[in-house]
Amino acid sequence: MNPHGSTLPIFLGVTEHAARRLVAWDLIGLTRTLALPYFPQTLAGLKVVLAIPHRWFANKVDVSFTLRFVDLRNSGNTAWLAGSIRNMAWEAAGGEVVHVPRFLEVPQSSAEGQDLLMSIGGTEEATDVMIFPAPPLNLPAPTDIRVDLEIDGVAHPIGSMSTVFVQPPPISDSERKALMAMPKRPGILMFGIGCPICKERKKYFLTLQPDDERIRELSVESSPLLDAPDDWVCSCGTRNSLVWLKQGAHDLFRRPPGPGTSSAISSFIPLYQSGKIEELLEQYSRLIHAAPPEEDVQKFLEQNPVFWGFLSPSRILSKPAVLTKKRADFGVVSSTHVLYLIELEKPTTALLTKKGKISAEIQAGADQIRDWELVVQDHRSAFLSELGLDPSKIHEVRYVLVGGLARSVKPSGLAKLRHDPFGSKTQFFCFDELAAFLRLIQGHLNDWWRQPEPPGADPDSD
Repeated sequence: MNPHGSTLPIFLGVTEHAARRLVAWDLIGLTRTLALPYFPQTLAGLKVVLAIPHRWFANKVDVSFTLRFVDLRNSGNTAWLAGSIRNMAWEAAGGEVVHVPRFLEVPQSSAEGQDLLMSIGGTEEATDVMIFPAPPLNLPAPTDIRVDLEIDGVAHPIGSMSTVFVQPPPISDSERKALMAMPKRPGILMFGIGCPICKERKKYFLTLQPDDERIRELSVESSPLLDAPDDWVCSCGTRNSLVWLKQGAHDLFRRPPGPGTSSAISSFIPLYQSGKIEELLEQYSRLIHAAPPEEDVQKFLEQNPVFWGFLSPSRILSKPAVLTKKRADFGVVSSTHVLYLIELEKPTTALLTKKGKISAEIQAGADQIRDWELVVQDHRSAFLSELGLDPSKIHEVRYVLVGGLARSVKPSGLAKLRHDPFGSKTQFFCFDELAAFLRLIQGHLNDWWRQPEPPGADPDSD
């Protein structure tokens, strides 16, 4: 018999994000079927949601419990978290006894202890929704999980959940360029796998750029993940599947490393560090001040899409066609679903005439953009479809004109260019201003990469 009453808490599921709004909760993505793009994986970083009836702890000062997740494919694979609830009661207006349960703490767990969140209650017949960190169960493969609540040494099943593999889409060339435009991204992921019995270990790596010059150094002690066997078998015969990692690990490039990223990662190498940004800025400065042809500038920006990072790209297109009229130099789809068509003039282009009017070259670029704008207005769906973009997912088309150097004119002349009518949807930048955007990021990179690495021990460490 359950000494705490016949009505036990109910496991409602797990969620990535939970926020308290006064006496209510906003739960984003609450589920009992967790779709994951790769394995091994961990539940660390998720939130557990329980519905707890007030009758369960009525007439008790404290209720201590252990929440345990059990891998049904391997019952020896468990994770737990211990906590307690204090039942505070007083007489409200009208003589009603009001119970307010609150979590006191997580005194111990199979990971680092974390404070549990408070939930405000009502009458004894009410049910509270309570939210706290998930036990950090490691998942080597898709599985079903039983959720137990242990009270006084007795385990009570209160629910279950499943984890399933959903293969993420491959990274296209346009998405790869967009990822390379975001400095706070890993460039190389390192995966460590080992046998706890014979201690044999193996390292694999996955790169965002296939031609990354650092691959040569990595290959001395590691192997490319995509060349790995589907099953890694150590000398004592222990088998570890790499199938899900090979099919889905590239999804890790789509988000910055952080807590709960994946237990599969042993380490990562940043895509950019401050020194690399400094080297790019020096190369770019030499280029734009050397009177280069427009094609050389186009090629440099194509090879180094980080210069478009200020537009928060999700895709970067090279030479996108504006139907049959002409081609833009670049197309950038932002994370806010805005498509930017970019026209480049030469860095040596004069910005203003001697009389202070917009130069013929800059005006020609503005006229070119006006032609594009008319095409987009008249044939929007056809234009976007030709680029392989879903018209319903592009909220707006805007334009960027880049030409000349800001240092070549006085501040008053630059202000005139800012205010002259290029059109309400057109932004104008000089080439040296693109470098200024990148330099703003450079100073933050060293601090960023000093943050803790993603969870997961290096296979060479004890």
